[in-house]
Amino acid sequence: MSSSKEIVFLILQSLDEEKFKATVHQWRLEQESGLFFNIGYFEELVINGAWDEVEKYLSGFTNAQDNTCSMRIFFEIRKQKYLEALDRNGTAKAVDILKKDLKVFSALDQNVLKEMAQLLTLENFRERKQLSLYGDTKSARRYLFHELELLIHSNPLLHDKLNFPNLNSGLGTLMNQSLNWQHPFHENRSSVANPLMDVVPKAGVFSPLGAHGPALGPPPTYTAGPPPTSLKGRMDGPSFIPHASSSAKRIGFTAFSSSAKPIGFAAFNSGADAFYPHICLNVAAILERPGIPPTNNSAVVNQSTDSKHVLVRQRPSEIPDEVLHNRSSVFSMDLNGINQRLADEKSRIADELVDKSRMWKPTEISEPSQCRSLRLPDNLIAARVSRLLYTNSGAILALTANATHKLWKWPRNNENSTGKATARIVPQLWQPSSGMLVTNDVSNTNPEDAVPCLALSKNGAYVMSASGGIVSLYPLMTFETITTFMPPPPAATFLAFYPQDNDIIAVGMEDSSIQIYYYLFDKVNWKLEGHRERITGLAFSNVLNVLVSSGADSRVAFSFMLENALCVWSTDGWQKRRSKCLQIPVGQATVPLTDTCIQFHQDQTRLLVVHATQIAIYEAPMLEQLNQWIPPKANAPRITHATYSCDSQSIYVGFDDGSVGILTASASLQLRCLINSTSYLPANPSSRVHPLVIAAHPSEPNQFALGLSDGGVCVLQPIESEGKWGTSPPHENFGGPSSTTSEVDSLNQP
Repeated sequence: MSSSKEIVFLILQSLDEEKFKATVHQWRLEQESGLFFNIGYFEELVINGAWDEVEKYLSGFTNAQDNTCSMRIFFEIRKQKYLEALDRNGTAKAVDILKKDLKVFSALDQNVLKEMAQLLTLENFRERKQLSLYGDTKSARRYLFHELELLIHSNPLLHDKLNFPNLNSGLGTLMNQSLNWQHPFHENRSSVANPLMDVVPKAGVFSPLGAHGPALGPPPTYTAGPPPTSLKGRMDGPSFIPHASSSAKRIGFTAFSSSAKPIGFAAFNSGADAFYPHICLNVAAILERPGIPPTNNSAVVNQSTDSKHVLVRQRPSEIPDEVLHNRSSVFSMDLNGINQRLADEKSRIADELVDKSRMWKPTEISEPSQCRSLRLPDNLIAARVSRLLYTNSGAILALTANATHKLWKWPRNNENSTGKATARIVPQLWQPSSGMLVTNDVSNTNPEDAVPCLALSKNGAYVMSASGGIVSLYPLMTFETITTFMPPPPAATFLAFYPQDNDIIAVGMEDSSIQIYYYLFDKVNWKLEGHRERITGLAFSNVLNVLVSSGADSRVAFSFMLENALCVWSTDGWQKRRSKCLQIPVGQATVPLTDTCIQFHQDQTRLLVVHATQIAIYEAPMLEQLNQWIPPKANAPRITHATYSCDSQSIYVGFDDGSVGILTASASLQLRCLINSTSYLPANPSSRVHPLVIAAHPSEPNQFALGLSDGGVCVLQPIESEGKWGTSPPHENFGGPSSTTSEVDSLNQP
């Protein structure tokens, strides 16, 4: 040890003996010298929850970018800070920690941040299985210190700074000897009356590792192996190498054995791991399944991948060669006769289908007894329903024109075991515990003129909403505002979560642009331009890796099409791949500014396009039109909205006369059922109530909800004896052409 280091250690020892803790710790002598990491003092900070001091002390020795162990130490500390904020119901503080302290780790593991953000949606984060053992705050901090202790001992920057050296003498003794040397002729050296110089050196003044440790057992021992670098370990169960001498289970900390398989744990290598090879446990090796030996099969020969035939089926030995070489004589038939009989049968079937089609008509429902309908209870101010959706749990959420959210939840009981929406049971209009209405920001905007927008995250935990003002993000469980972003102008007119990463949000704007917003980094990374009017629809396809957008583009390029109504963007770089004009039926070219809505089929390839004049199916990404359904006459009711059923087998279409049409969503778009307003609305000749928006139940293909112009919400489903809406046309399975005139004449009946 160099003399300068020894002097620093002597000073630290002397200050500790004299109880000058502030000088040692708070005045950064230990940190600035970087010679000794006082694990006892660090434990005190952790147990007391002095998180700023914890990080300040650590920063004198390492930072999160030094190596994987350091990164995990800082992450675990900030995660505990986040959980404590949640435990105190400090949602705003927790969000602040998530965005400011934890988002720096997103480059290493985005999934764990998403899972942590999902905790905001729970009334108690202990509902998560991985956190179910989280007890009181003090116990949790002690568990945390155990894990940090393991990480500190595994850290190459800290492991050799944990033991205080044995010094042969103390600072007081050395000073006493120095003074005595300066007075060699002093007869009585003991007469030097300086209490500091009379201090007798003490062995082991600084407590060894574990002396101040937790009361859960003896100090941990450490085994060889590198630490997992994925942050996901602490969220999904397995973490660092366990206490070898203790069987106690810790939060987010699972003991490894030769047979144990950690769940959802990814590891990566780093320079630090290579330098200090015993830091980490090789999780990838544990996750690896043993090879499966090939099955011996006499009929199949496995070849190498560069062989011309990967699988070669051997000839069954029991078939004689003469049969194989003379198949024509064995299997010869009168093919001409068979072909003729098939042609005759096909002609006969086609004639029968044509006859049946002439006789078949769509099912028409006009009486309340012909279907089940339920108008949801509502004691709030009535305003037209602008947006409507089902949640993943089967509740219904509406956004009205006055920027108010309304959420209906169904009870779970013997009559409704799923607790999901049904027209048989009356739900409750849910309100937050504060009793305050959940409303969007409408500063400097007129809600009646604004374009409301509403989106649900793929996991069903979050709702994003705007009503002409700033965009707000809410957890569906509590509806407390988590954050706001993108204040106008321009105002948001459509919102969509990127399904592969809910931290990425596509925002359609009033100025016709589309902005790709990254929530965790609170910034817009891309701005897409290709429309002329405001954005009215956004739809992602995971299969094609594209975003399709629609706009209120009413500029007529020709007498029969709207210019740039649809655009396709690649999600790999957000480049525009294609644009498409929307074909308008002859005689209806003059159309007022109207929304074009879009939605992907379950196959993520076919695209439903909804316009006031038509329902059309396009194939992405080239946007080739596959089919089109048009109300038959110029005076037919206008289409107000439409949506796929949850299984994409039907299309529910709303009209401005109050009726609802149900189309088959196969190759032939045909109306199979028409629900007149008299079946679900009370008779009122002076009122022209009609659906403005339709939402399909997420798991019941024959249930849907209507958001009405008078502010009401109705749930409709078939009566139990029917089980579905109408019957399909006779040639639906035959694949014949669709007819759009005869089948929808009923739309024009008085």
